[in-house]
Amino acid sequence: MIRMIQMKSMEELLKLYTNKIFIVFITIMVFIILSNISISTTGALILLIGIFYYYYGYVLYSTIFYIVADLCWAIMAYKSNDLSGMFFIILSIIVGTLVVVKINKGVFVKTLFKD
Repeated sequence: MIRMIQMKSMEELLKLYTNKIFIVFITIMVFIILSNISISTTGALILLIGIFYYYYGYVLYSTIFYIVADLCWAIMAYKSNDLSGMFFIILSIIVGTLVVVKINKGVFVKTLFKD
């Protein structure tokens, strides 16, 4: 008897493997920190992961990754003595953190999917 293979959409796969994707992300970040990649490149890679989550509708995860990418760029601005840039980046981190808090309180939705 031949069993039909059911193809799953990307949204279903993300729902099933979100924790595993996050563990892979942490592993990649540890590798990046231990290697010789610049902080701006690290921020850009984190931003790409955030865009990936945003594209598939996971607003909470994408906002968290955006905050981490902003942290990388705040460190880069501090190292280059760009205090005004660092101020605005820290301001965006604060606003992003407030968005995450509002999402967790239920004011905003965590995903764009209808549950």
